[in-house]
Amino acid sequence: LRDCNIDLCRSCMEAGRAGRRRPFLLFFYEARGKEHLELELMLLQRMFWVVAVHTADDGVLRVRQRRFAACVCKLGPSGSSGDCATRIITALRNCQGPDPLA
Repeated sequence: LRDCNIDLCRSCMEAGRAGRRRPFLLFFYEARGKEHLELELMLLQRMFWVVAVHTADDGVLRVRQRRFAACVCKLGPSGSSGDCATRIITALRNCQGPDPLA
């Protein structure tokens, strides 16, 4: 969260407090690392409606179904989850353009 767009986060928090619709955020994580993400998910859920996925196929499908304001993916070395994250971000850019924060 410390590297995210501060203006986007502020506007999302204000929207939540004012009862306005929160934007959607796509959150990609590896299924085996879920237990370490509870705090991050809790913080993100205060600002966004979080759609959590743990496979690239599911992430690409979600990108085609809904507009997202932002996407959080773990990038890693080739042959790991980084390849999956790259597929999701590429699909996000192809379907929704440069607007969503990735």
